[in-house]
Amino acid sequence: MTVVTDTTAVTTLLKAGEERLLREIFVSVIVPQAVWDELLAFHSHLPDFVLRRPVLEPDQRLAGTELLGRGEAEAVKLVQEIGADLLLTDDRKARASEKHLGIEESSLS
Repeated sequence: MTVVTDTTAVTTLLKAGEERLLREIFVSVIVPQAVWDELLAFHSHLPDFVLRRPVLEPDQRLAGTELLGRGEAEAVKLVQEIGADLLLTDDRKARASEKHLGIEESSLS
């Protein structure tokens, strides 16, 4: 299963010392560059199962993602670009965008 996540799932579990849960459930998770940058702004290192994959044309957003933060917008775009099976997000606007684009969601809220 190919899984893309925004910042929240990884950072929340890192803060709680429970990042292993993501690895146990998904083996690996993919994050776009914007999410990678956000994570490294608050954490000195990331687990090896968090894989960075930049989106194509990061300055060009998908329709319906204009109101999202950069990390969420890139995560939604990356799901579509790589045909990921799932997007982990807690952002309501991101969930609305993924629904509009026909992306399966997993809500953390």
